[in-house]
Amino acid sequence: MEYPKRTRLARNIILRRISALLPAILFVPAPPCLSAVEAGDEAFLDMVQEQTFRYFIECANPANGLVLDKTPNFREPDMKHAPSSIAAVGFGLASLAAGAERGWIEKGEARRLTRVTLKFFAEKMQSEHGFFYHFVDMETGLRVWNCELSSVDTALFLSGALTAARYFGDPEINSLAKTLYERVDWKWMANGTASLCMGWTPEKGFLPHYWNQYNESMVMYILAMGSPTFPLGPESWKAIKRTVGSYKGHELIQSPPLFTHPVLACVHRFPQ
Repeated sequence: MEYPKRTRLARNIILRRISALLPAILFVPAPPCLSAVEAGDEAFLDMVQEQTFRYFIECANPANGLVLDKTPNFREPDMKHAPSSIAAVGFGLASLAAGAERGWIEKGEARRLTRVTLKFFAEKMQSEHGFFYHFVDMETGLRVWNCELSSVDTALFLSGALTAARYFGDPEINSLAKTLYERVDWKWMANGTASLCMGWTPEKGFLPHYWNQYNESMVMYILAMGSPTFPLGPESWKAIKRTVGSYKGHELIQSPPLFTHPVLACVHRFPQ
């Protein structure tokens, strides 16, 4: 399998950047390789994007589609190193569509892997009220670490499932994604409030914290309000606190973590 070799090349390039910037920290020079300038910015970005895609192939269980939450940087992927994160599975499903479109994986194979993943989630994954546990065993899909049913991570999984369904246009994939989306009981997770709870455990019930600030949870609220089975009303959207700030003369809604901004754009298309 050639993927690990490509992954090592990407890591060598990254190491070269770090070793140039931090010679006092890294004492082992990276082997010679093309720099971003030598390869061209577009080629470098293509390489980074393809290597990112490879993570969701190399670090996924092909029998059920579960994706490792993390893996060591300098060893071959170890399926027992960590559990799966359901958010990682969602990004993996979206990546299968992107990879097929970019020619990094044969479209029929990407379609097959998508179908395997969604069938496992629909028929075998442990869930409550349509929500999935944040971290699960890579083989069985059972809850680990006494973690919570995660509202936002379930939403990230669903976003990937619906993205893949839209891209492949496969009747079985469409049906599975629709089933998974429609069985999520958003009203239950709101627990009688206008905001969605961050999670629930069988030991303690609902967590004391709710998603009521502008952040990555916007992905979840769009899905919740659009649900054909258990929809939240517009009051949930209005209840989100939006802290307004400014930067170089531009007024904006603040959300300091960088990742919160591209997450929404990855899976939802907004009018320009």
